[in-house]
Amino acid sequence: MKIKDRLQSLVILTEEELKNYLYSELQRYYSLDSIYLLDGGIVVKGKDKATLVSHMDIHPIINIDHKEKKLLSFLNTVYCKTGIGGDDRCGVLVILELLDRGYRPNIIFTEKEEVGRVGVRKLIDNHLDLLIEITKDSPYLMGLDRKGFNEVVFYGCGNKEFINFLINEYHLDYNVGSFSDVSNLGPSLNKAICNISVCYYSAHSENEYVNLKKLKSMIDKIEGMVKDCNSIKNYSY
Repeated sequence: MKIKDRLQSLVILTEEELKNYLYSELQRYYSLDSIYLLDGGIVVKGKDKATLVSHMDIHPIINIDHKEKKLLSFLNTVYCKTGIGGDDRCGVLVILELLDRGYRPNIIFTEKEEVGRVGVRKLIDNHLDLLIEITKDSPYLMGLDRKGFNEVVFYGCGNKEFINFLINEYHLDYNVGSFSDVSNLGPSLNKAICNISVCYYSAHSENEYVNLKKLKSMIDKIEGMVKDCNSIKNYSY
């Protein structure tokens, strides 16, 4: 499936519809007993060591007229007259693209990130042992919920060795951010965290757009990071 077509199929879904879709779609790639459908999100145990995090909701300001959304193109970008919801349907898309390429990472899909990280808080409060078990071999937690291109943010992660490694190894551009689901997961699981750009711009507005050319480039880079997670050491928060 072309990236634009996949994005179109994702942005027309409500959060609840996306959760049901992902639960069904994940069964194409994972055994049913490794997929946990929970109040707060979906957690998946994979064969690869990488753990990827993305949220299923979009900001309330553009959470309207889902079925009427049609992506419009201009050069390498796509947008929608009512707001596209690339934050964070782009993160979901990246994960599905990696599954199509044969990778089987651990996955944490969360609910209601945009209204106070409600879903990830529920997962931590009610399923902490499961999260610890699933991520125990992960070198770090990788959020796919950052605007722009080639940026990485670390929030409160204080592991300077990890920060220097990620920036230098993958030639990422350091920036700062407010919060994301990994902000909660990192200290709760004592895992180093990062949040990687997935090429949406002007988030939380009806003017949001996605650069597909840059997104394809970031998928390739993230693929390399996922692959490398199988052979690098674990980093603490």
